[in-house]
Amino acid sequence: MHEFAELIDKVRSRHERELHRLLRKALVPGTSRTIARKKPPPKLIGRSILDRTVEVRVFASHLALDTSTTMTGPYPAGSVLMMTFVGGRHVRTGEPVALDPIEADAWGLALVPPGFEEYALRLGTIAKFSAGVRHYRMVVASDGTACVMPPADKEVLLTSMAELRRLNAVSIARYGVTGY
Repeated sequence: MHEFAELIDKVRSRHERELHRLLRKALVPGTSRTIARKKPPPKLIGRSILDRTVEVRVFASHLALDTSTTMTGPYPAGSVLMMTFVGGRHVRTGEPVALDPIEADAWGLALVPPGFEEYALRLGTIAKFSAGVRHYRMVVASDGTACVMPPADKEVLLTSMAELRRLNAVSIARYGVTGY
């Protein structure tokens, strides 16, 4: 765990301004995922801490919880579900590459306020043979603080991720393609 703490500290210290800007853009009121589908979600591009030949891409967006009937926790008014995706690309070729899982977690959780990393949910990847895009979710109150997710809401998110994995496997079996 010590290695993870060092990595997340390095990501936060080296990319503090970019992380703050990404978080601010990802949580802009009125740009919920359901409204902003025409534009790609805000992103941060940085160099990997562990492998200098890899470029890390962090995308973040949100979904207003008042529009979601599946998340029923006792969240403060105006809370949103923040969705973060972390992937890697080779610097020279631009080809997708899998990040070291510990480093991907450090990037994925770097947007969480320090000390609240346990409030975020690590969902992993959709397909084992994809480029390794990893998914994270966190509930954020309107004042920017992280909220504890009740077990029932965590289960909803884990179940939806399992369904995405199943659909991806069916797509590959039928068409030989993946969404990632």
